[in-house]
Amino acid sequence: MQCCLRAACLILLLVDECYAALSSESESSSMVRRHSGPRPPVTQLLAMLKGASASKEASHASSRSARSLVHSIVSTHQTQRSDYRQHSWSTATTISTNAHSSGKFTSNASALSSKKSDTMSSQRIETEIQAGHEVDVWGGQKSSNEHASSSKPYYDLMVIVPAASSEQSRRNAIRRNWDEYVDSNGICKKCGSNRTSKLLFLVPQADDEEMRKEIAEKTDIAVLAGLTKEMDFYRNLTAKVKNSIRYVVRNFRFALLLKVDTDSYIFLDRLLNLAEKSDMFRSADDTRPGIYAGKFFLDAQPVEVEGSRWRDTEYRRLTGMHTFPTYACGAGYMMSPSLAKYISHQQDAMEMALKQNRNDDEDDDHWTSMPQLQDLVNEDVSVGFWLQPIVHHKVHLPVAPFALGCTDKSQVIDHHVKEKLFDLRAKAIHANGDPCSGDDVARESDLEAREGLEVDRQSTHR
Repeated sequence: MQCCLRAACLILLLVDECYAALSSESESSSMVRRHSGPRPPVTQLLAMLKGASASKEASHASSRSARSLVHSIVSTHQTQRSDYRQHSWSTATTISTNAHSSGKFTSNASALSSKKSDTMSSQRIETEIQAGHEVDVWGGQKSSNEHASSSKPYYDLMVIVPAASSEQSRRNAIRRNWDEYVDSNGICKKCGSNRTSKLLFLVPQADDEEMRKEIAEKTDIAVLAGLTKEMDFYRNLTAKVKNSIRYVVRNFRFALLLKVDTDSYIFLDRLLNLAEKSDMFRSADDTRPGIYAGKFFLDAQPVEVEGSRWRDTEYRRLTGMHTFPTYACGAGYMMSPSLAKYISHQQDAMEMALKQNRNDDEDDDHWTSMPQLQDLVNEDVSVGFWLQPIVHHKVHLPVAPFALGCTDKSQVIDHHVKEKLFDLRAKAIHANGDPCSGDDVARESDLEAREGLEVDRQSTHR
């Protein structure tokens, strides 16, 4: 009997410690309420242990009382823990909703409501662990820092534009069009959609006053640590894109990520409509294979012609392959949060392993280093290369190589668009709600398309 009670005491001491930690967590967060209820009365059980040796009859009575007390303590603790999670999650939802109404950021209510506070079944726990997910047995699958994650601003569509420090006029041209499309809450005013969107430029560390002023004044620009102006040229675009993806995964939540170039024009209404029809928007806990969308190239080969912007003499040496994997054109491609997280966390895991003390216990996960993703010369080929072994679905995205979107309304992105046409389209949206309206837009679009086709023809016959 004493052995049983001692074992019960050990269990309840662990429960008590967990409860203390939970209360501490509760007190340190302004998002959750503090508990006012009593902690589990472990001292009562300890007192029973002393009295249990008085007599056999007392021992039996203590045994019955102890079992009853254990059941009561654990039940109370589970109820309070469940109440804590329910309250903390509903509070987080309320904060997110209030922030949305104030214009700070938005929250996908349906994604938030999918979180359950019910205790998981043992079968579900086993399934989640086998899938490599961190599991909270009290309330389902969770991230490594659930509260920190929920405080990140949420947008349905996250648009990233890796840019050179010298491209300020390009960034301003994009902004003028974006501001005509999207209001201060991220809602596309002319799209007939309630989806929220966020534009973000990713630039190298500032080394001049004009750049520092832009970064200080604008809320749509972020600095990539470790990327200096000296590294800021086309051959480093792969590293810039990888670190841009990593930045947004760390600092935002989103249902779909779009990467475009600074000379890519987005017809936002068409893109949102296509993404909705194709079921591309995915919540963070969506277990379906991720989406990789773009204009795909199959069986393309490296360009090894001297002087070409896309010259790549490294691919065959690095991979032993003569053709590129299937990849989406860098003018504009999209991916689900899970795929973006995969690319981001490969780099995170490698750096964590490198920083880990080598004197750690050999059973620790970081007892050895982590490999990193191989950067290729072309960033769009790199993304296709990284995702090649990952389970995902490819979705075609109509991306025009030149300014063809006003002639062919099925295109959602135009590439190689000049600043002049950006400005004309912004004025057309402001005046008529349509970037393709007006004779000036039609003439400039036609001119740029003809020039683009001629350049493409000449490069093909070199």
